[in-house]
Amino acid sequence: MHENQSNSNYKYITFILTWAGLTILMSMYIMIPLTATWISEFSINENKAIFSY
Repeated sequence: MHENQSNSNYKYITFILTWAGLTILMSMYIMIPLTATWISEFSINENKAIFSY
């Protein structure tokens, strides 16, 4: 019984980590091409557009 619950937890953890990874990759895929647009739109240099703290 304990082994079955452990396998179930692995499925949930794998699903959550996969979803989190895909979310991060999709956000990078959307944001990186916008950097050039931000540079021209807001008249800022490249370092400030990329490394805005």
